Amino acid sequence: MYHTALLVAKTQEKSGVYTVRRIENGGCPIISPFSQMKSQLAIELTVEELQISGWVNSQTLETLIELQIYGTNLGTFHGIASNKLQIDLDLHFLTGNVTLELNAFDEIWVHVDIVGGVNGLYLGKAKCKRSLHVQTLTRLVCEPWV
Repeated sequence: MYHTALLVAKTQEKSGVYTVRRIENGGCPIISPFSQMKSQLAIELTVEELQISGWVNSQTLETLIELQIYGTNLGTFHGIASNKLQIDLDLHFLTGNVTLELNAFDEIWVHVDIVGGVNGLYLGKAKCKRSLHVQTLTRLVCEPWV
């Protein structure tokens, strides 16, 4: 029986912007499961072979997501929903980015723009450019001025 693993390095370029690159050799990190709190709104989304799971804290807007592609965990990413959380993918078999953002209507959107390929060469099955609404934050409604 053979086992394979994809090893990646995750770097934070600036607040809310990450890059994921393939590593040739190294140890396999283990990601602990997400904790559940009442103020955390779940994010569960599958786009093609990409799975995004995690939560957004409705009070602090803190965001934590876990990204998997083809069943391989690429890591856990942290940001603030009011700022754009962008994950740039630069892997042997896939390039592009995944962006999570909060719009002016308190809606959480995920934008996926990925292309599959080997060293930048396009593979027909893994091309995806989509924007999906995943959650609406509930806020306190203020009374109108009388």
